[in-house]
Amino acid sequence: MSVNETDLNSFRDFKKYTIERVDVVFAVLYSLLLIVGFTGNCLVITVVRKTKSMHTTTNILLVNLAVSDIVILLWCPRTYSFVFYPIHPSGKTGDYICKMFTGNAIITVAIASSVLTLSVLAIERYHALMKPMRTELRLTIEHVKYVVFFIWIGAISISFPNFSESKYSQRYGRYDHA
Repeated sequence: MSVNETDLNSFRDFKKYTIERVDVVFAVLYSLLLIVGFTGNCLVITVVRKTKSMHTTTNILLVNLAVSDIVILLWCPRTYSFVFYPIHPSGKTGDYICKMFTGNAIITVAIASSVLTLSVLAIERYHALMKPMRTELRLTIEHVKYVVFFIWIGAISISFPNFSESKYSQRYGRYDHA
């Protein structure tokens, strides 16, 4: 059962959103940020991938950070667009859209991946600079692939509660936590 606009207006605590000048300004600024960020992160990935001498643990972690940034950059406009459309499908489709788009589950995974990658990068750089002779503490090129895999598993695990509890609220006609 879908919610029509007259049903939405009948709720006292639901305010229909109107597009204002500030929204257009932010959309233009975000578009510029998206273009610059996407281009820069793609260049990082391309350079590291094509240049054999750039295949180091630090650079592979930076590529993982670039991938997380690209996911964030590409997913944010999709969540922002749902603000302008108060009509939202209900049922399983509404729950899926809430989980994937308006509930920010994907962005949560990408942000968690960024934070975990930066943490691993900081620890790896600490050991490289402060204990350069202790090679058993260093992250090797063979092990960094497993570390990246577990970073993403950890990021998914961190965002799973948000993902599992996101549902469409029939009363408000929008995303809500259960």
